[in-house]
Amino acid sequence: MKTITKYALATLFGGVASSVSATVPPDVWGSAVFLTSRNCNGVAAADNCLGATNPNNRIVQSVRDGGAGVGASAALSPAAGGNEKASVTYGDLDLPVIKAYAQAGADNRNNTNSYGYQSFVYTGAAATAFALTATLDFTSSGAPVAAATPQGDPAPEIAGEGSVFVSVGLLDPASVGGLVTATDIINFGFGSQCGDAGVIGRAQFRFASATAGAGGGMLTLSTGCDGNPIMLTPGQQVLAFLLQQTPTNRGGFVDATHTLTL
Repeated sequence: MKTITKYALATLFGGVASSVSATVPPDVWGSAVFLTSRNCNGVAAADNCLGATNPNNRIVQSVRDGGAGVGASAALSPAAGGNEKASVTYGDLDLPVIKAYAQAGADNRNNTNSYGYQSFVYTGAAATAFALTATLDFTSSGAPVAAATPQGDPAPEIAGEGSVFVSVGLLDPASVGGLVTATDIINFGFGSQCGDAGVIGRAQFRFASATAGAGGGMLTLSTGCDGNPIMLTPGQQVLAFLLQQTPTNRGGFVDATHTLTL
């Protein structure tokens, strides 16, 4: 578990710097990548190809990698066309860094799902406000139907689209204590929401460009699930997570290898 000193907080979040250190418990960290290819048989170009609304458009190929205490990296070349790859590594302060690329064939929906988390302990002498910011840089084929708007689930997707869904959050490290495999981590990461045990705060956003080209931006979490500003208290242990999806639909593509950082 990494130490968050007041100096580190000042560097990241604009606070007043001072030197504080402490002995901390071992790291709680892990990551997972889950790549999928879904058939779009019989779906009109102007209709979406999501399994929730079209049960026959099921996942026909997939691959996973990762686990507790390891990074993750995977690639997939679906038989129906296109290709995918994604990785979760760790950068400044051992925070997750996600890179992904997805391109769909003429009649499928390819998607990368990536999740990484890392624990910290706050060793400041007084309670302090806390925020996390994710920064995304990507290019895509565009998403002409739905522009980038905050929402909980992927927006309707039509042929030719590519977009990026990002979530950033703060958890109690105990909430991931039983996670071992990549499947464990993906199921937990994409399912945990405000209201679930151990979730301190979560923010999410779908990034899309109306036309093909560059996109991206920042997503900041500063308010907890209770609606109040997130405050850290001396000795508090927290876990930061970063999540990304890059759905591409029938000829669409997303190049997010420019990175998503936390």
